[in-house]
Amino acid sequence: MQTLTIILRFRLMVLWAVGLLFLILIIYAISAAPQEQWVFGAAGTWNDARLAPIAAWLRGYPLYTSVSSGIVNGNIYPPLGTLAFTPAAIFDHPVAAIIVGSILSLLMNLGPAVAALTLWSRRLQTSTKAADTLLGTVLYLGLLILTDGTRYTLFAIHVDAPAIALMLWGVIFYAKWWTTRAPSSIALGAFFLGSSVWAKQVEFPLPFVFLIVTYFIGGLRPTLVFSAWSLATLVFWFLMLTPIVVDWRVLFFNIWTIPASHPWVWGGQVVSGGIEHIKLFMHASVGFLEQYWLLYLLMLAMVLALNVCAKQSGDKSLHFSFALSACSLIASITSCRSRCLGL
Repeated sequence: MQTLTIILRFRLMVLWAVGLLFLILIIYAISAAPQEQWVFGAAGTWNDARLAPIAAWLRGYPLYTSVSSGIVNGNIYPPLGTLAFTPAAIFDHPVAAIIVGSILSLLMNLGPAVAALTLWSRRLQTSTKAADTLLGTVLYLGLLILTDGTRYTLFAIHVDAPAIALMLWGVIFYAKWWTTRAPSSIALGAFFLGSSVWAKQVEFPLPFVFLIVTYFIGGLRPTLVFSAWSLATLVFWFLMLTPIVVDWRVLFFNIWTIPASHPWVWGGQVVSGGIEHIKLFMHASVGFLEQYWLLYLLMLAMVLALNVCAKQSGDKSLHFSFALSACSLIASITSCRSRCLGL
């Protein structure tokens, strides 16, 4: 008994020490946000330029460039991706604004993960399991911070942060509905998945893909509920954003016409025409599969293993883990396929 107590105390000390270390790394990365971040920050983030459109909007300039006149501000994303950083743009000093924006990006990325962990750990029987989970989570967060690609996503001021946050909130509530069949969960899942489209264009297929998944999981009635809440989300954001956007033609000019007019480059040559675009898409898809096929195969194996364990044990936390992993895999594949289109 005394040996077990010593082990538990040692594990708690390790948890506090590792947590403090990664807290220092987080502060270091955030403090590097206003600078050229080639040492430890997210390299090449262009934080100041990406914060400029919302800062200019707060000071009387339009959020989107007019079709025929005005300054090209480079805002080629839907409004929510920009408006999410409004608290940072309030500050007049650029250093303070960028640091606050980097903190907001970190919170938006980690918030859904904390919520998912909380929902999953509610049914753990002992505090020992909870401590193990917390220690593993802290170590995994440290791995994300020390890896260049994920550090960019965590700390950079970019529409990826609100888009990923809304998508993950939708995935969490959808997974909760998959586990419990609670009507409120599918409503919230549809709302957040539909809202992610208003943060970044590549999330556009998400509501349609999960609509199909809903039909296979729950049948016609949940599908109709999901459709109704998705449509209500569309109407809600249209009404809420109209005073900000003012002219919807200008919005679509900036988020669709300008990106669609960018040339596609393949083999050092500019690609034009439908056939060439299809060839480039197929080439990019093959490259994507060659690079990530093992990762997605491992994720699929993990999802199937969780499904088997959940069915055999009847553990509700395992059921939620399976649903959350499956929904995350579906959302990941859907979003990545859209990125291959050059959106």
